[in-house]
Amino acid sequence: MNNYTLKQLLEEFRRRRFLEPLRDDCVVERMDGPDIDTQLKEDILQWYARLIDTAPPDWLHTEDVSADTIMEIIPGTGAVTLSLPEDVRRVISITIEGNPLPVALITDPESPLMKLQTNPFTRAGRMNPVAFLNSPRFITLFAHDRSGTPPVLTSLTAVRLEPDIFKFDNRAWETVPQIKI
Repeated sequence: MNNYTLKQLLEEFRRRRFLEPLRDDCVVERMDGPDIDTQLKEDILQWYARLIDTAPPDWLHTEDVSADTIMEIIPGTGAVTLSLPEDVRRVISITIEGNPLPVALITDPESPLMKLQTNPFTRAGRMNPVAFLNSPRFITLFAHDRSGTPPVLTSLTAVRLEPDIFKFDNRAWETVPQIKI
C-alpha cells in the first residue's frame, strides 16, 4: 500500500495525462484561461472517490473499526444499529463472534434477502447474519438470537478517509482516466 499527498497525486496525474514533462518545441494555447491544476485536483478527488467505492478491497487500505463503532439495540427486532466513525467511506466486511463467515452485506432495500428481515420468522440469525448498509456510516445488523443478546463484533473492516492522504495499491493507477482533448 502506498501513501500519497495531493501534491504527489497532482504530479502523477500530470505525468500520466501527458502534461509533463513539458515540451518546448510546440505551443498549446487556450483562450479561456483554465487553471489546469484546479481541474486536475477535481479530477483526482472524483477518481479517488470512485476508486474507494468500486475498487477491489485488496487495492485499498482497510482498517478494523469495530472498536470505534457504537452499537444500539433496536427493541423487538433482534437487530442492532451500528454507527461507524465519520471518516468511514466504505464497509468491506463484518464478522461477529461465534460465526467465522462474514456477514452478508446488502445495499438494496428491495432485495429479497432484505425483505426477509421484515418478518420475525424469516429474519437472519447468528449463523446467517445480514447487514443492511443504510449509508457508509449507519448499518442495521440482523443477527437475532433467541435470548435477545446483541451480537459481539469480531471485526468491521472499512476504508477510512484521511485529510490530504490518499492510500491505495499501485494497481489502482490503471484506472486513471486518460486526458480528454
